[in-house]
Amino acid sequence: MRGDETAPWIGLARHRDRASEAATAMTSAQALLERSAPIELVAFELGVAERQLAEITGRDALGPIGEDVLGRIFSQFCIGK
Repeated sequence: MRGDETAPWIGLARHRDRASEAATAMTSAQALLERSAPIELVAFELGVAERQLAEITGRDALGPIGEDVLGRIFSQFCIGK
């Protein structure tokens, strides 16, 4: 991709790898849709893509847990008191 001014630039090699893996999974999902494959297979491929992209953004693919959620959890369970 070097020299292609329209291609997005991703600095870290591991981020490039995860983006490539996500793109591959999305391409697989599209191919499955075009072949009228079971929707569970399409969902699986999209889940793979989501997990790869979550590694780039630092977000948990299973759902973000913010400080407020953790605060509520630990306020109800007084460990060591």
